[in-house]
Amino acid sequence: MQKSRLLIAVVFLLGLVLAACAPANSLDGTVWVLTELGGQPALDDAIVTLIISKDEIGGIDGCNHYSAEATVGNGIFELNSPITSTLMACEQPIMDQASLFALALDEAAGYRLLDEQLVLLDADGGTLALFEAQNG
Repeated sequence: MQKSRLLIAVVFLLGLVLAACAPANSLDGTVWVLTELGGQPALDDAIVTLIISKDEIGGIDGCNHYSAEATVGNGIFELNSPITSTLMACEQPIMDQASLFALALDEAAGYRLLDEQLVLLDADGGTLALFEAQNG
């Protein structure tokens, strides 16, 4: 009986320690690379990234650097400011994808994490975009 109580106490304390060590938002600082947008594969020749920081998002839309103030956490993804971007011109398919990507970010209302994948969701829970965590 005494050993059981001690084991339960140790397991409980270990759980508390591990919970305290976990990052508050596992999205923070991860570089997410777009793999699918609007049900279509992302263009191979235009890498699109999403980086989530404390109160903002940013990255590259395949052509330009972008950023916006945002609330991201606990399944919520919401822009709090318009997206700002550099104004470089790229080939038309890349520009088209960049426009669709900005629209997806603007329409996003939530997200879901599945292993090393980030799923950006609209207000109805539909998939807007899929990302994979960049390794290395």
